[in-house]
Amino acid sequence: MAVIDATTYGVSLVELGLMTHGVAVDPHGMRAYITTANGSKSAVYAVDVSSGRVVGSFDLTTLQFPGSSPFGIAVDSEGKRVYVTHAVRGRFGAVTVLNVSDSGGLSLVSTVEVLGTATGVVVSPYDKRVYVANGVGRVSVIDPALVDTGKSPLVGTVWVGTALTGIAASPNRSRIYVADTGGGMLWVVDTSRIGGESDPVLGGIPVGKAPFGVAVSADGKRIAVANSGDNTVSLIDGTTVPQGPDVTVKVGTGPHGVSFTSDGSRVFVANRFGDSVTVISSATGAFLREITLPRDTFPVAFGNFISPGLRTLTVQVDVKPGGNPNVINLKSRGTTPVAILGSTGYDVTQVNIGTVRLAGAPVARKPNGAYMDSFDDVNGDGLIDLVLHFETAQMKLSPGDTQVTLEGEMTDGTPFSGTDSVKVVP
Repeated sequence: MAVIDATTYGVSLVELGLMTHGVAVDPHGMRAYITTANGSKSAVYAVDVSSGRVVGSFDLTTLQFPGSSPFGIAVDSEGKRVYVTHAVRGRFGAVTVLNVSDSGGLSLVSTVEVLGTATGVVVSPYDKRVYVANGVGRVSVIDPALVDTGKSPLVGTVWVGTALTGIAASPNRSRIYVADTGGGMLWVVDTSRIGGESDPVLGGIPVGKAPFGVAVSADGKRIAVANSGDNTVSLIDGTTVPQGPDVTVKVGTGPHGVSFTSDGSRVFVANRFGDSVTVISSATGAFLREITLPRDTFPVAFGNFISPGLRTLTVQVDVKPGGNPNVINLKSRGTTPVAILGSTGYDVTQVNIGTVRLAGAPVARKPNGAYMDSFDDVNGDGLIDLVLHFETAQMKLSPGDTQVTLEGEMTDGTPFSGTDSVKVVP
């Protein structure tokens, strides 16, 4: 299992000795819960986030009706229960519910049969219910309060789409979002209507080919969908049911997992067949970083795989200070200057220049190896600004792009980003 520091983008490995598939980070950021991939031992692991140490595990083959092919995993808002989707005897889907001890140990509560092929699972922060997607176009609803009580915990069903995989829930309203791999759609469901007279399916949003993973930002305003069939991510307005994505951007090969940082500013995309993770701006889709993983890692990261607590500082930037429009010629062999404008909210002298990227390009260096940087008051507001130069040819931009994003971190590790308008010409 690969672990990425979302601040420094450094990569470390936790050796499980098995391929992994589903992942869920608890709301406190203490532990990550991992399911193994199909073909490996069918098990669930609890990993301490700070140390990378395995602190708990559960073998699904020890169930009364042995489980196989674990797929998705979710953890409740208290970090006390974990829900794992898997197959049973290859004939139907199920959700196994596990208790989590204070030390991270996993123990069986119950297994709930849901029929179909159980794939994605999410615990709604809004109504606390568990929603399970499956491969026959159905979402099953589980009431956690009824698990292991002798009563059926299945309290509802929604028929929608064809072959469902990823599922995510709004944190502040009665909505879930379901990726329809077979139909190339993202379905929007109003959970308050389930079991009532009104159709709970509010509509479908066309996305890319074979959508797999789906994520919702912490404020519920942005949705990201990983389209595994055409190597794209669709970014969608979560405040309504739009006709389509705001923007669809190319990422790595075979994107499967997708997750937002806690502040909603960045999206991390796990590229299963590219052994990489792409980082993009959630607002514009602008490319921020490509993180290379060890060969044959095959990252899936199906679920919420970013630990909470990461906050990104927003800085004001000015591409080509004083220029208007800010034209970037992709054939230029020179550099593009960008000013990080001074503010009372942050100190530009504390920028860690080695971490700064503009559309993926690092700060250019002089012949003596020193960074091309300077301090000046470029906008005349009386505050010192930091001016950096970037090799234009190294920027990952395309003709017609209208925005560019700069990102990096302060010397204390605080990440920051800023965006400015540009005119990109070939």
